[in-house]
Amino acid sequence: MSLDAEAREMDLTLEGAAPAVTADQEAFATCHRLAGISFPWDMTRSLELALLKTFCLPSISGVLQRSGEFETRPRKRYDDTGLMVAELLKHGPDSSTGAAVIERMYRIHAHFAISNDDYLYVGLAEFHQVAPDRPVVL
Repeated sequence: MSLDAEAREMDLTLEGAAPAVTADQEAFATCHRLAGISFPWDMTRSLELALLKTFCLPSISGVLQRSGEFETRPRKRYDDTGLMVAELLKHGPDSSTGAAVIERMYRIHAHFAISNDDYLYVGLAEFHQVAPDRPVVL
């Protein structure tokens, strides 16, 4: 008997099976595990380094200096960024919480003259990857 005939005989249907997981869902689940379970300490260090990296370009450091955020409330900016990233990793970008985080991110930065290249440099491209239907363009 051929394998096809055996499979038909065994009625190998997917009825009752778990729904198929998309590549995006699998990638998100992997990020969640890596950041929240396997490497939480490393994730915190990455956030710290990412915030420092924002000073590397004169255009970005100029916006940060004019806004006064790092001068007057550096801890708040760090904490807010960490909370937003954590919420995205916990709930996913497709959840109502994730969508609210992404919308908030856009609102916070909308009134600054930030070029798309600068957004991409500091990592908003990562948020774009978790919300591909939202362009990283002003």
